[in-house]
Amino acid sequence: MIAGNPSFASYLVRAGTSRKISGLDAYFKRWDEAYKDPQGTLQQALQRYPSYPGHDEQALLIQAFKWLGRSDPQAAHDLLAQLPNSWRINSDEQAEIARVFALKAAYTRMPQAYNWLMALPASVQDKETRTWTARAALRVQDWARLKVAIKAMPVDLSQTPQWQYWLARADAELGKNLEAKARWQALVHTPDYYGLLAADRLGIAYPWPKIPPLPTMDTRAVEKNPTVQLAFYLHAAGLTDDARRAFLSALKEIPREQIPALTLLAEQSKWHDRVSIAIARMKKQDDPHWFAARFPTPWESTVDAQAKAQGIASNWLYGVIRRESLFMSDVGSGAGAQGLMQLMPNTARWINHKADLGLTTMNLHDPTTSITLGAAYLSYLKDKFNGQLPLAIAAYNAGPGRVRQWLPEDRNLPGDVWVDTILFDETRNYVRAVLSATMIYAWRESKERESNKSSQNTDNLLSLLTPVQASNPTTLSSVKPAATVVAERVAGN
Repeated sequence: MIAGNPSFASYLVRAGTSRKISGLDAYFKRWDEAYKDPQGTLQQALQRYPSYPGHDEQALLIQAFKWLGRSDPQAAHDLLAQLPNSWRINSDEQAEIARVFALKAAYTRMPQAYNWLMALPASVQDKETRTWTARAALRVQDWARLKVAIKAMPVDLSQTPQWQYWLARADAELGKNLEAKARWQALVHTPDYYGLLAADRLGIAYPWPKIPPLPTMDTRAVEKNPTVQLAFYLHAAGLTDDARRAFLSALKEIPREQIPALTLLAEQSKWHDRVSIAIARMKKQDDPHWFAARFPTPWESTVDAQAKAQGIASNWLYGVIRRESLFMSDVGSGAGAQGLMQLMPNTARWINHKADLGLTTMNLHDPTTSITLGAAYLSYLKDKFNGQLPLAIAAYNAGPGRVRQWLPEDRNLPGDVWVDTILFDETRNYVRAVLSATMIYAWRESKERESNKSSQNTDNLLSLLTPVQASNPTTLSSVKPAATVVAERVAGN
């Protein structure tokens, strides 16, 4: 209990609770001290216990190693190397400790991370360690090590579009162009993030589906379902939350073969969020019949006007709206973000003043207000990060401060590398989703203009992934190949 909630021990010590229970005061103080100073605790223990420290003390020391591993991976690594056999911390427990500091090293971009992660025994290797091993190699563009890391992954992970794309990138960087092209060719059948990037790498057109009209469906049977009737009645009455719940209940109730008819009814009612949910339930996200329905363009005049006013692309604005709220204008998050563009009230007030928008009311659930403020904030972030959309998108999700922390320090980083080595899973997935949606909306716009040639003038995805500038760039004369730098750093440790 204390290992999982160390502040509990601190609380008991401060409150004096442990003094009321015989023998526990010193015990809780010891855990409190270990949590606050794990390195000092371990260093003292190495001097104090030349032999087995006892079961309770051993448990504390194992946990102290893990706490230290999360705050100072190098110190945890060095102290673990001094571990006496007499402490009886077995190989499995040592492996768990090593896993903690190796992952922390990867999260914080320490050059030792790759070697530490690769050295972990199979008992503590999982998808997280294998993924971060690959990211450690990717961040420094050590393509040979990246291939080794990907091939060490479980098959169901290594065969995903993400890692097949990076295996192809590694092949290309290592001069194996035929292998790279074959891998990219296998990805281009689907217009998702990696499919679009693969097409760009091959220099071929995007695999946009030819959108046939929705098939004729008999909706009479599904319309007779009482729960379906309730959902659409509540939706028409503006009782949105209840309507959504009823729709989800209907999805579970009706036979699977009736889901397309229910989806069509939602599409005809312009109930965009339920359309996307129903398509996902059918597992038809890539079905040409439903592809366009997943990327609707409501509030089009407002989006176009605000995008133009702020000097940003309307397809980018739509991409953010879709990811943030799935077009639910009344939605709110637990953190307090509100509306179509999920703005925090403080951010909304700040950008209203900063951009001199002159809005006197701040109803963030009003679509026009949300789009106006969100477009202005996206424009601000784009300017702040020198026009680099991936950085602006990441900042919209995680905040500008975090994005500055994620900038490369001493050399520029390819845009696709930067995106796939973002620290937070949520932000990494968010950036990829918004970028791919941005390209899909650009295609929709060109298609609606009936000008297929003009779509060739639309920036491709790779062109949006320009190199991310280093925060403390090294002079060009002193730049060494990434693999050389990594090898030197690892050798020094």
